[in-house]
Amino acid sequence: MSRVRRRVRSPQSERETGTGAGGIERLIVIVASRWDDSARALAGRWAGCDARVMTPRDLSRPGWRQRFGSSGRIGDGTGSTLVVDGRIEPQDRVAGVLTRLAGVAEQELGHIEPADRAYVAAEMTAFLLGWLASLTCPVVNRPTPACLTGPGWGRERWALLAARSGMLVEPIRSGTFSGTCSRTSAVGTAGQPDPGPDACSVTVAGESCFSEADPQLREQARRLARLAGVEVLGVRFTSPASSSARFLGVDLQPEITGEPEARAVLETLLSAKRAAR
Repeated sequence: MSRVRRRVRSPQSERETGTGAGGIERLIVIVASRWDDSARALAGRWAGCDARVMTPRDLSRPGWRQRFGSSGRIGDGTGSTLVVDGRIEPQDRVAGVLTRLAGVAEQELGHIEPADRAYVAAEMTAFLLGWLASLTCPVVNRPTPACLTGPGWGRERWALLAARSGMLVEPIRSGTFSGTCSRTSAVGTAGQPDPGPDACSVTVAGESCFSEADPQLREQARRLARLAGVEVLGVRFTSPASSSARFLGVDLQPEITGEPEARAVLETLLSAKRAAR
């Protein structure tokens, strides 16, 4: 798989090893579904950091404590704690958060009474939105009110930005795409063309791109990520050849399967800007 990489600032010293002031080990949190094998694989690959997966089950465990600090942000106060992978940790240990969960689904909540799952799922999603938005450490991708993994746009908005990025875009039929937040925004549904056997994906992680697609398509994918304001994005095309490729859709939780991609995502996370206090 070819790779294009530009101006990536490689984290060094404290950020590279996941340690903070005084040599205290820092924590990388991956917010994901309990069925997200890619998230657990990432945690395993990031051996230089204490990387762990937080699932909706952790939100039901005792140990959460969110206190207001001098900044006025909840969770910014001394003594705030969280639960990740079943363990209670001080929140000030968190060096960065990777979000791979668009929202909490009822299916995640087997430990909750069936009649209460819809309500609890909505409350957990709201809590995660507030918690992620309040963090001052890097969060990739930052949540929006419509989606925890970034912009919860429908195909029309993504297609508009894709066209502005230089991509060829199929005409969209009104009313054929739902704008609700989900893992992907794509065609291949209700009245839209099938992706076809030659479809390919480009994974963007900061300034790095991973794909066998033509360089022009990789550059367009990077440009789309910038316009959308996200650091990690999967972009799908009908073909790897730029002369015939058309935009198919995006994935805000792309599969990260290789070591180079995992490394680039970690570099992007640790190099991302912190939220203003």
